[in-house]
Amino acid sequence: TFTIENSGNIEATNVVITDTLPAEFTITAISSETDGVVTVYGATDYTVSADNALVLPVGTASITVPPRTDAGNGITTVTVEGTVTG
Repeated sequence: TFTIENSGNIEATNVVITDTLPAEFTITAISSETDGVVTVYGATDYTVSADNALVLPVGTASITVPPRTDAGNGITTVTVEGTVTG
């Protein structure tokens, strides 16, 4: 799970997550939640390289993090689910 915080006064657009996943990890689902709205990413919305490096999003998919408000930083949570084999 990735928690992305925005402390600025405008929304953060075109946010990209890159992370190297464990070698035996296979993604089964990726989703994000912003202000109670859930976005589900399909297999064409991310890439995983031969060395298991995840890049999300790709293509027309996007991640946006809302601006800070009086209640605190804008937050988007991205969850990557999967299985480990081996």
